[in-house]
Amino acid sequence: MRRMRSAFTLIELAIVLVVIGLLVGGALVGQSLVRQSAVLNVTVEINKITAAYRQFHTQYNGLPGDLRNASNYFAGAVNGNGNNRIGQYPGGEPTEVFQAPFQLARAGMLDGQYTGTGVTNRQMLPGVNMPVSKLGEDIGYTLVYWGGWTDAYDFTPLGSAGEASVRGHALLFGYSDQGQYETYGRAIRASEASLIDSKADDGKPGTGNYTVVGAGWATECVTGVASATAAYKLSSKEKRACSFIINVDRR
Repeated sequence: MRRMRSAFTLIELAIVLVVIGLLVGGALVGQSLVRQSAVLNVTVEINKITAAYRQFHTQYNGLPGDLRNASNYFAGAVNGNGNNRIGQYPGGEPTEVFQAPFQLARAGMLDGQYTGTGVTNRQMLPGVNMPVSKLGEDIGYTLVYWGGWTDAYDFTPLGSAGEASVRGHALLFGYSDQGQYETYGRAIRASEASLIDSKADDGKPGTGNYTVVGAGWATECVTGVASATAAYKLSSKEKRACSFIINVDRR
């Protein structure tokens, strides 16, 4: 009797390698599609928070976090000063920025549960005291009055003493830097930022309602610091290149 064959032929081995390649390729394509879906979902998340902000203002005649009589409506809420601004660092109302998502959630207008507090006045923790993005547990949103401070690294137009001449409430979208700062750390690829901006705004990093944070140091995100001519650096392979400041309203 012939001895039973105990090894693959070259043809069989080639077929196995092709099958493995197809499986790996399919998995990578699947991961890419999931990621792209999460990136496109950023605009949905932004629209939900923006809509909640406006609905709250209409229903309670005040802003979340800034509402003078918030404790009358929500157990555990801290009253704001009612100056029509959700306070921020380095302003004198840091509690308001933490109370904003807390009150929105208590009002049933925002998904999630939030503590309403932070250990420091800049400790933004996505999923804990700030809304979190589906892009990652360390990526989130800070709803805040923006305009008390900016610098030459931003596209935001400057006024006197380094203050922004364009002011209003904004969403800061990005990495939270382990809860040490607002959620404006670089979080996504330049190509992903371009996709979001093109879908929701004008597709340009330095103009419109979506602008890139820190253009001066986000060199893997944008091609320059001049707002009128800057473009997204689509050739960049950096995974954490861009973050956004998104206009909610101007005041």
